[in-house]
Amino acid sequence: MVDMAMQKKLTLLAALALIGSVYAVLVRYTKSTAKLNYISSTVVAMQELLKMFMTSMVLCHESGGLGPAMQLLHHHIIRSPLDTAKLAVPSFLYALQNNMFFLSLSNMDAPTQQVLLELKIPFTALLCVFLLGRKLSVQQWLSIFLMFAGTGLIEYYSAADTKSAVNSDQPVPIASNENFMVGLFAVVVGSLCSAIAGVYFEKIIKTNDTSLWIRNFQLYVWSVPISFIASFINDWRKIKENGFFSGYNHLIWCLIFLSAFSGLIISIVLLYSNNITKCFATSLSIILSTIASFYLFNYHIGWYFICGTSLVCCSIFFYTVPLKCQSTKEPPAEHLASP
Repeated sequence: MVDMAMQKKLTLLAALALIGSVYAVLVRYTKSTAKLNYISSTVVAMQELLKMFMTSMVLCHESGGLGPAMQLLHHHIIRSPLDTAKLAVPSFLYALQNNMFFLSLSNMDAPTQQVLLELKIPFTALLCVFLLGRKLSVQQWLSIFLMFAGTGLIEYYSAADTKSAVNSDQPVPIASNENFMVGLFAVVVGSLCSAIAGVYFEKIIKTNDTSLWIRNFQLYVWSVPISFIASFINDWRKIKENGFFSGYNHLIWCLIFLSAFSGLIISIVLLYSNNITKCFATSLSIILSTIASFYLFNYHIGWYFICGTSLVCCSIFFYTVPLKCQSTKEPPAEHLASP
C-alpha cells in the first residue's frame, strides 16, 4: 500500500517535471524560432481562465453533475465569503511576484536575476519549517542548498548564453537607469512572495477537509480577474491596437493548455507531497528543457550544465536517502515523496 502511494507521488512529480520542460521548450520555440508576436500577459490570463474551467469539470465529475457542483460552489463561495477570502492571499502574492520579476529584470542583467530567483528554494524550505512545522535533517538542508547551487549554475550560464546570442532586433530588456539595489530588492521580494504563496496554499489545503478542487476554484475566483486586470493595465495599448488574441495560433493554445494542466498537477503535488518536492521537480524540468534545447535549437551545453546537473542529482539523492547514522529516537525527517 505504501509502495503504491509512493509510486503515485513519484508519477505526479515526473509528470510535473516533464510538462514543465515541454512548456519551457515551447515558449522558447514560439519566441525565437517561430517568432510569434503574441502578448504574454493575455496568455497568462487565459491560462488562469482555463484552470478555472478545468477545475469546474473535475468538480462536476466528482459531485455527479452540473447541478450538485453548482450547489457546492454556492455553499463554499457565495455562502462562505470569508473562507474564499483566504485564497486572495496567494493570488495577490503571485501577482506581486510577476510585477517584481519585471522590475528586477529592468534593473539587473538576466543571468544575475535568474540565479537570485532561485532564492525561492531556500525560502520555501524555511517557510515549510516555520509555518508548517516540518522537520528537516542537516542532510536535507544540505541537499536543498545543493539544489539551489545546481539550478542557479544552470540558469546563470543559460541566461548568459541567451543574452550573448540575442540579435539586434530582440534586445535584452534592461533599462538605462539600471539600479542593482532596486533589482536585488525586487528579486528577493518576488522570490519570497512565490515561497509564501506556495506554502500558504499548501497549509490551507492540508488543514481541513474541504475538497482540493473547491480550494482551487476559490483561488481562481481571485486569480482570473487579477490576471485580466493586470493584462489590460500593462498591455492596454497593444491589446487596443492588435486585439487580445493577437499572434495566437495552435502553438499558443498548446502553451495555455500545458500551463493550466501543470497548475492543476502542482495543486495535487502540494496535497499529496509538499512544496520542497515541487522545487525538485522544477529543477528537473530545467535540466530536461536544457537537454531538449540542445537537440532542437543547437543550444550550447558546457561545463556549467554538467556541474549543475550533478549538483541537482546529488541533492535529490541526499534528500531521498537518509543517513544510516540518523537517530532512531526521533521520527525521521520528511523525504522526497512524503506527504
